[in-house]
Amino acid sequence: MRRFNEAVRQTYARTPTELRRQRRRSLADPSGTTIDLKLFYREPYDWPVMLKSLGTLATPLVEAFDGQTYRRAILIDGASGIIAVQPLPNQPAVRLSVPYNLARHLLPITERVKQLFDLKADPVAVADVLCHDPELAPLVKAAPGRRIPGCWDGFEVVVRALLDSEDPAQFPTLLHAFVTSAGEPLAESTDPTSSHLFPTPERLTNAESGAAGLSATLP
Repeated sequence: MRRFNEAVRQTYARTPTELRRQRRRSLADPSGTTIDLKLFYREPYDWPVMLKSLGTLATPLVEAFDGQTYRRAILIDGASGIIAVQPLPNQPAVRLSVPYNLARHLLPITERVKQLFDLKADPVAVADVLCHDPELAPLVKAAPGRRIPGCWDGFEVVVRALLDSEDPAQFPTLLHAFVTSAGEPLAESTDPTSSHLFPTPERLTNAESGAAGLSATLP
């Protein structure tokens, strides 16, 4: 039981009792705002590069970065909402904000956020290995804490790769048209930059992808 409690504290920066209280509040007041969690990582971490990369790669209408906070519309087991991730100043942690209606899905959400931001990486161990290479060593020392941006969903990565291979020059336009055509609008969203869910395989079955010029890519 002690190990379980400690694992919960390390994952959510909350005790099991505090999480249960938040869950009860979310059930009593479904119109509430968010549950805020701390997710820790090992320093160093090159946040400017990571956030710039995620902002550049952001899927239109699904995810966005405003210079400080990363936001994304998500769907978990039929429940949808917008999560937000923001690095905490002077702390080796990020703040993850999850809508109350997604409270029961905290574990898969936190795991996906850790994957997206590469929070589980050990930058010291990685640097120790890469610095044995004479060509990589100066690059690693010049950019300590560099991480590899992850992904939220494997299917999404495949679709993006197909669209990019179809016409790299028109990739942003194709991606926007694809989400508009096949993505599900998020009714509870008040943020125009995160107003749609990324199309699921099920929705693509009947989606009018041809209207967006995608029939050759996604038959």
